[in-house]
Amino acid sequence: MKNSYVTSLLKEKNRSSLLASRYATNVRALNGTGATAAAWVECLERLTLRKDLDLLTMLKWKNVMPNKALSRKTRAWCPCCFEESASGGQALYEQLAWTLQAVTTCVRHRCHLCFECPHCGRQNPVLSSRSHPGCCSSCGRGLGRRRQRWSVSEVDEEELGQQSLVFSQLGELFSAAKSITIPPEQNAVARSILSCVNKIACGSFPEMGRTTGIPSGKIRLWAQGDNLPELGALLRLCHVAEESPVDVLLGRVAYDRISADGPPQHLAEQKVRIDKMSQRRWRRLDLEETRAALETALKYESPPPSLKDLSVRLNRSSSTLRYQFPKLCSLIVEKFRRYTRKKSRVFYRKIKRALRSALRSATPAPTLEDLIRTFKCHRSVFLSNFPDLCDALRKQNEEDRKNGLMEVERLLLYAAITEVPPCSFRAFCQRTGRSDQSLRECFPILCARISARYSSYLSESLKMKRESRAQLVRDVAYALDAEGVYPSVRNVQSRISTFNVRSNGVALSMLREVRRKLQVSAIKAA
Repeated sequence: MKNSYVTSLLKEKNRSSLLASRYATNVRALNGTGATAAAWVECLERLTLRKDLDLLTMLKWKNVMPNKALSRKTRAWCPCCFEESASGGQALYEQLAWTLQAVTTCVRHRCHLCFECPHCGRQNPVLSSRSHPGCCSSCGRGLGRRRQRWSVSEVDEEELGQQSLVFSQLGELFSAAKSITIPPEQNAVARSILSCVNKIACGSFPEMGRTTGIPSGKIRLWAQGDNLPELGALLRLCHVAEESPVDVLLGRVAYDRISADGPPQHLAEQKVRIDKMSQRRWRRLDLEETRAALETALKYESPPPSLKDLSVRLNRSSSTLRYQFPKLCSLIVEKFRRYTRKKSRVFYRKIKRALRSALRSATPAPTLEDLIRTFKCHRSVFLSNFPDLCDALRKQNEEDRKNGLMEVERLLLYAAITEVPPCSFRAFCQRTGRSDQSLRECFPILCARISARYSSYLSESLKMKRESRAQLVRDVAYALDAEGVYPSVRNVQSRISTFNVRSNGVALSMLREVRRKLQVSAIKAA
């Protein structure tokens, strides 16, 4: 559901009794299938006079889709979509698919969804009183760009294919929701899932679990109608069964059930064929052929394979190969061990060079967590092999942080004492790229002085503005009197175009005072 529809409710609490209930704070389930989404849709339809806002949520599938593992706990977005809409002058909006846990990438721009603001680094709630489409609810700045360390991350082809399939399946669900008049039933989903089990695994739940990667006990509960399938698991099952998720949820999938006497003939033949294919066929070991294969792998293959890889390739256990060819297997193991050691040494040298380069960096050095994320390994690899360099990098990061804080403190001190004209605290935060909360936690006194100095500057500016307007009214009134024209409000306003005299209390007071003085002077002259 678009946040622009909902933000007004959070700002104008007197417009709806909904905000006084428990649904006002549980906005995480705003686009889900539960009571929260239904309550918000009802309230918004009452305020906007529309009857189709439930299509912006998953409410059409509330009878056959649970809230579990459906929506995200925090806000997610594609910065490329925001930037493209902003540059094209289009309205910014957040897609329904971004709120679902099954969606992790933007297929259109081939990039991962973002979960942290690129400016303040905070995660955003799904909705708050400061929410605005395309902007961070914490610092208020735009979300249309990625963080620097994420700019090189791309989606690989395998993940892109999976997410493209998820998007197409979700598109079918969103499109079918418009034409649903009768809510689907849970029993229909159970029948469809049981039909999928009959189609793929001939009614065998363990075989179905091995095929789909979903626990067989969970599939059994779905087929019995005791539980409902989560969205991610449902999409995976539909992909394996080559069925549409809409057909599964509406109960349109139908395959013969397995009776108590046994499966139907075509399913029984299919099960026998699957059992034969799953059985590992052993044949008599050809010693000369196996020896030639091992010698070829030992001499010519690069990188050298392991003994386990060769055993899988030759369809023999490694113990059999060791028993028949002990010397060849020992040479293969030793060669593979040397290769892995050399590869590890090269990898460790890269890590060492990266750590030393980070220590020599003139700019703020990358943190240890950034390097761990770059090399995609566990932190113990760094700490156990290069403890001294890791400690030095930690100390340098701490020094960089202190230097950064000292620079921020210097800028704060300048803004709080000598900067002319004084800037507001919000403008200072935007200028330095720091969040207001972090600055107030680190430098509460200086932040308070900046706010107080800016408030006094505004007061003085307002006072000077009022005095200048009063002086202008005074000069115009005396000029009119010198010309023989009565200084009425209309005549004075005809000479002044910068402000409205009638609605300005200070200007009216000055005009009355001038007219009183002119009247006294006229009486004395008479």
